[in-house]
Amino acid sequence: MKAWRFYGFNDLRMDETAPPVCKPRHVVVKVQCVQPSVTEAQLARGIKTLAYERIKKRLETEAPVQLFGHEFCAEIVEVGEGFRSFKSAIASRRERSCPVRTVPSAFRAEVPCAERAR
Repeated sequence: MKAWRFYGFNDLRMDETAPPVCKPRHVVVKVQCVQPSVTEAQLARGIKTLAYERIKKRLETEAPVQLFGHEFCAEIVEVGEGFRSFKSAIASRRERSCPVRTVPSAFRAEVPCAERAR
């Protein structure tokens, strides 16, 4: 699968990545569209704004990394064992992003990833 990954500020590349494994009580979703926030767009360009130092440190120590994209629309493509249902919404955790999400069943499902899957 393909995913956008950051190698540094202003250095975003589409890379081949391993597909996700669906964990028990999670779902895997295929992202249909992502809307970067203003803050994410500023950070991608290296503009000093909210979380700049944290993102800079991640880029310096972990690059390439998948960042951003907490506003998205997705289709559930796989359901893990023990998943019952979700009652509210699927949301992205802002501290981690990746091309396809795994989502635990809960009132508000948390999603550890957020880049567009292909």
